[in-house]
Amino acid sequence: MTAPPPAPGPAPRRPPPGRGDPPERRRLPVLIVVGVCVAIAAAFGLSGTDASTTPRAGNTIAAAVPTVAEPDSVSSTWYCAEGTGSPGGRADEAIIIANAGKAAARALVTVMPGGQDEPESRRVSVPRGGQVRVPVSSVLQTPEHPDDAGLLVGPGVVVEVFGGGSLVEHEIEGESDLAVGPCAREAGRDWYFAAGTTERGAEDNAALFNPFPDDAIVDLTFATDAGFIAPADLQALVVPQRSRVTVPVANFVRRQAQVALHAHVRTGRIVAEQSLNFTTENETRRGLTLSLGAPSPESSWSLPGVVPEDGASHAVLVANFDTSATEVEIEPRFDEASSTRPRPVPVGGRSVAVVDLASLGDSGAPFGFEVRTTRASPVVVEQLASWAPPAAATGSATTLASPVQSRGWVFAAGRLTPEGDAGVSVLNPGRKSATVRLLAYASGGADQPTSVGEMRVPARAQARFDLVELGVEPDQVVVVRADAPVIAARRIVGPTGASLALGVAEPDAG
Repeated sequence: MTAPPPAPGPAPRRPPPGRGDPPERRRLPVLIVVGVCVAIAAAFGLSGTDASTTPRAGNTIAAAVPTVAEPDSVSSTWYCAEGTGSPGGRADEAIIIANAGKAAARALVTVMPGGQDEPESRRVSVPRGGQVRVPVSSVLQTPEHPDDAGLLVGPGVVVEVFGGGSLVEHEIEGESDLAVGPCAREAGRDWYFAAGTTERGAEDNAALFNPFPDDAIVDLTFATDAGFIAPADLQALVVPQRSRVTVPVANFVRRQAQVALHAHVRTGRIVAEQSLNFTTENETRRGLTLSLGAPSPESSWSLPGVVPEDGASHAVLVANFDTSATEVEIEPRFDEASSTRPRPVPVGGRSVAVVDLASLGDSGAPFGFEVRTTRASPVVVEQLASWAPPAAATGSATTLASPVQSRGWVFAAGRLTPEGDAGVSVLNPGRKSATVRLLAYASGGADQPTSVGEMRVPARAQARFDLVELGVEPDQVVVVRADAPVIAARRIVGPTGASLALGVAEPDAG
């Protein structure tokens, strides 16, 4: 991966965004000054507008998943919750900024360490069609530490990108595995996860990031094998202003195989992510995972990219946070349209159902899946996968399925290293076939992406682009474009570990 360009001189210690920096701004053109002020005020809660409810293009899609910044936007703000900011930490974090816009962009990466320490920022340039990688520790080294309540205090990261067409992902790296996925474009009042676990050898960490100038008050509740759990110590939990606290879930919900999480904010707004670290004490899994939470349960979810192989395990977890029982139907989608029947799966109230995806794909061929509720209660759907010998990697990964479709999806990085397997899978849930193109910007950036592959995806089927065979390099920004709404997900399996993630939706794509 291409190293980030050097900052223009030593990064000065600066006040957190929103407190102003008049000397620097006076050197900028007036139009940019106005745009920056508006963006910062909205992002950090200094105006009367709630950024989480500001209308924008593709608002139905934007309400459900992160979306690429609008092409004509002056700026966009991204929030990265999980990760550590010192080398050798449990989840060493790097920010990946991509520019799929019409012109070169600039970005300000601000690390908020929490507590009494001041945030620190670094400025980078992002060429058109280019990608920049910024290790968090290169901006501010801030070791994670426990507070008096046993929670972990660590860095949250805010990325402001000045220029349209931006997207931001981040990578966390553990002892023997890595995970990468999109950062959030909006903070919210509710976040849901389906694939948590506190079984032996599983470290389940819920990262709660409050980038705003007022404290947030949060309640955490769990749907588990033992029923509904609302630990007293996790009710009215204070997430201080401009701070990230991480909840070690196993300290409060002990030894449960399935732990679905709901973070509800009483006051303020936060961004929530979850990571799982499977240690040598775990009997079946190893590695590190990363998921951005879902803002709400939904009645329909889809995800492509399940690849059956020796040594791999894939499960879909369906979490029902309602008190009433519900039922879902799960149906596989292969590379060719098939006549498979949906499988009904009952899901009790405030509980989690687990389905082994191997039972859906008996042919051994890659497939995607769709999950639909047949009753009133909506659900949250997440995949948990793991790899061990004789698979090509040892690692684990989680990713939420998608409740929406889009004609465009973008990945800040299609691959992370030259080694290993990487692919982008596309699911067409519609009733007609779709033409899907895979495009990539040239290494180092370019005015326009070039087509590296094209497929006709039958109705209710999926297809996979092999990024290695297509010659896509780790520093290339990858774009999926289709003539009908689809869902796109990335799969990385190799010597550095494994990762699964949805793309960043591009709702304005034609």
